[in-house]
Amino acid sequence: MDNNMLYGNENERQVKLSDLLWEIVYGWRLLIVGAVILAVALGGLKFVKEWRGTRTEEPEEVSEEDLMLVEEELTEDELLQLEDARDLWDQIEIQEKYAEESPRMHIDPYEQDIVVLQYYVDTNYTYNLMENYVPDYVSNIMGAYVYYVNNYGIRAELSKRMDMTEYYAGELISAGTGMGSMFTVTAMGVDADAANSMADALDDLITKYKPTLSAKIGEHDLILVDRYNSVLRNTSLATEQANVIAAIKSSKANLDAMVEAFTPNQQLVWKNEKNIMEEEKPLDKEPAGISIVSVLKYIILGGVAGVFLGCVWIAMRSLLTTRLRNSDDIQQMYGLRVFGSITETEKKKRFLSGIDKWLDSLRSKEKWTKEEQLDLILTNIKVTCRKEQIGKVFLTSSVHLQEADKAQITELMGELQKMGIQAQYGERITSNAASFERMTDIGQAVMVEKLGVSAYEAIGKEIGMCREQSVKTLGVVVI
Repeated sequence: MDNNMLYGNENERQVKLSDLLWEIVYGWRLLIVGAVILAVALGGLKFVKEWRGTRTEEPEEVSEEDLMLVEEELTEDELLQLEDARDLWDQIEIQEKYAEESPRMHIDPYEQDIVVLQYYVDTNYTYNLMENYVPDYVSNIMGAYVYYVNNYGIRAELSKRMDMTEYYAGELISAGTGMGSMFTVTAMGVDADAANSMADALDDLITKYKPTLSAKIGEHDLILVDRYNSVLRNTSLATEQANVIAAIKSSKANLDAMVEAFTPNQQLVWKNEKNIMEEEKPLDKEPAGISIVSVLKYIILGGVAGVFLGCVWIAMRSLLTTRLRNSDDIQQMYGLRVFGSITETEKKKRFLSGIDKWLDSLRSKEKWTKEEQLDLILTNIKVTCRKEQIGKVFLTSSVHLQEADKAQITELMGELQKMGIQAQYGERITSNAASFERMTDIGQAVMVEKLGVSAYEAIGKEIGMCREQSVKTLGVVVI
């Protein structure tokens, strides 16, 4: 005989997507708890990490007398090594300051914004063979303008206008002669606006420099022929920036290696001097505090993760359960009629039970009283017994029921007796020989199974044993 016919097809249990989604919705309490736990956990971890980042360790204080004694014990070579470390420290500070403050180091070399100014110098020179030869000084004029831009002449005033050091200003400008009586000036910046501001200042200063050259070299007209913006890919600038960063890393690595090789006395002296140098180092900005936005992001992330994991847990619990999930599984898996369900009505109210009632209304889930449920079950059993001309039934369960459940069965049996249907009860016919023998004597069975307790496999075995003994299974009551 086919084993599936005997024991049911519990492996073919189907789960409706709508039922699964509603089960997740009804598990809103678990979702809230999961969201709160993970939100607090992730938010708390981020807060602690941010808090630790704001703490500064107080350096260990060493008295001046002890330091003097230690320094006196150092050899000449050890003192020179300390001096080398101080020089390297100063060099690193200079390199880091340049990398942080220089606008040139913050220009995107692959999208470099520049502004090109193209000037024409007109000296009104005319060559006359009849008069004494006078050389044209236009090349001298152009050379003076180029020198003025490239060799620090313009930088003092330019640095004041652009609010930066002369050196940083000089890194952003260049000039060169072109064809004939023309020369070009190039300005760059961290963006297009900065490049245009630099070009405006250059044009104004070059124009104001014209009278000086007219008086010292010769009269001329200075004409701005063209001005245009451009975006370049400057690989040499990219290499230059990379070299600065590499130099800082190399210097720091050398300093670490140098300090690591120090003797204990050198270490003590160096640590004290390092603390002093760090205290004297100016702070460009206040130490960063705890980022509330960052903590809130982690709290939200934790809440979302908690809800997601809660949904996964509820879905997996529903899909992988081996216990009776709902009364629909009885008919779908075993092909048996469900006479009805008896659910507890007088149970302790759960927290925010009003939300459950609201969900029931959305799902159009009708609530029946215990009396209405019992009347429906009795009517279905009575109609079935009348059609089958049955006067006796045996009620059995695949699990051991609690006293409250047995009381409901006793009440059901009493009502059946009033209808003229004799009823007996015996649980677990798969392991209780007495129950099994009484069931075979009566020949008709009504199974009583409990949601969340009765196992699909046990129900299948129970049905199989009834079929083997030709015991007619009339239907199932779910409690």
